[in-house]
Amino acid sequence: MVRPFHTAWAETATFYRHHRPSAHFRTSSRSSSRIADAISHIVLEQWERLRGPKDFTVTDVGADDGHLLDGIRSQIPAHLRRRMRWRAIDVVEGACEAEWIVGDVRYIDLPRSPGVLIAQELLDDIPCTIVENDDQGRPWVVGIEGDALPAPLIPLRSRRELAWLDTWWPDATPFATREVGRTRDRVWQRLRARVTAGVAIAIDYGHVREERECGRWAGGTVRGFRSGRVVRPIPDGRCNITAHVAMDSLAHAPLLRQSDVTGIGGAEGDMLWLIEDRGTSCVT
Repeated sequence: MVRPFHTAWAETATFYRHHRPSAHFRTSSRSSSRIADAISHIVLEQWERLRGPKDFTVTDVGADDGHLLDGIRSQIPAHLRRRMRWRAIDVVEGACEAEWIVGDVRYIDLPRSPGVLIAQELLDDIPCTIVENDDQGRPWVVGIEGDALPAPLIPLRSRRELAWLDTWWPDATPFATREVGRTRDRVWQRLRARVTAGVAIAIDYGHVREERECGRWAGGTVRGFRSGRVVRPIPDGRCNITAHVAMDSLAHAPLLRQSDVTGIGGAEGDMLWLIEDRGTSCVT
């Protein structure tokens, strides 16, 4: 049966329930301690800015086994570390010493608190609608049947998704591929809303409108990963599927290259950091 690719992706997004990400690829936080170092500085800045509220919480969403949270915590002076709360969220509990919340980040209702929330290489795993333009430049929803190659299925009719494309990824080039970021935007809005004061940080492989407008990503960014290799992105639960994130659609907040924040080079240096200020009022 032919189904929209994003529907099949969402229904089979169970890879991490049975596999640790570290068994299949290395995230940038595993490749270098510089990410944990940079975030620890942000944590300390926010602690001082908010004057050390008693419920100050550092939250890692999509925490894997908690290695990033451990790395951040190791850089915090012990007397402050004990006064902070540490929270990790993922589909499977890890070994990190933290308050673990297990479940699908798309639906979890997190406690509200001041502090720092981190979503590192999370949003690119959130399923999103994939479209391909026809020869007139009109977007069609991409579908898939079994392990066949994805192909245009039906015209995109969702007004909200069409409006998103018009705003964030306008491109009428025949046969160009685009990825509608509304699902990522909604997840981020829910997550950042749980930070009553402090900052929310999204770190991901992403792009911005000026890159999309010039056709840099017109071939699409959907990829599959398994056992350390890039594989065909077949949504059957046997590989991890990702697509780059339209980082500028998430929020009106500063965007920085990872290389500028941490000094990391190569492809990982091109990752984007969105650092969203959530204010200084600690009312929960």
